[in-house]
Amino acid sequence: MARSSDFDTFFIGLTSKPWWASAALGAGFFVLFRYVIPNLPVDYGLFEYAVNTICPLISWAAVLFLIPAIGSLVRRMRGERLLTFSKTGQSLTAMHWQTFEELIEAYYRNLGYKVQRQLEQGPDGGVDVRITNDRGERVLVQCKQYRDTKVTVNTVRELMGVVAAERATGGIVITTSTFTNEAWEFAEGVPIELIDGDRLDRMLNDLPE
Repeated sequence: MARSSDFDTFFIGLTSKPWWASAALGAGFFVLFRYVIPNLPVDYGLFEYAVNTICPLISWAAVLFLIPAIGSLVRRMRGERLLTFSKTGQSLTAMHWQTFEELIEAYYRNLGYKVQRQLEQGPDGGVDVRITNDRGERVLVQCKQYRDTKVTVNTVRELMGVVAAERATGGIVITTSTFTNEAWEFAEGVPIELIDGDRLDRMLNDLPE
């Protein structure tokens, strides 16, 4: 039996999808229990009565899918505001780390990638955002919002391990600070791109209004 946490994870995951994905699932759920199942050609007496009585009531649970749909819209709008905020010269290190992840999520969505953000803590290998281009190439992104601390080679190695395990195309480590020399050297021989604070500022400022 599915646990309540499984349902929570499912609906939380939907908020990282386009809003219309949740809306489409809700519409399908409503049609299935409101019209399809009650009208199946079965004649099982009491069972048939129960189906015809209960299914129309269950169908209204489709409104639950409006919650992640609204959440997805709010996330997209918030992301656009964060991109605008980042162009004002405000320090990215002043953001909450979750807000920084939202900013990176919005950046890649703005570039046309399909974006899925890791919203729950778990054995994700430090991956914060998964992006996919129109060719189906999937890249794993790890965000490190540091003020002065440099990102070490261990972080890059860890991400490389997850890239290999998930058979992704590559990985990206983005930080508001910079990387150690060992991290830069290691990344040269693997499909991991390193983006430091200076380059990130230029990337954000180069986005069209």
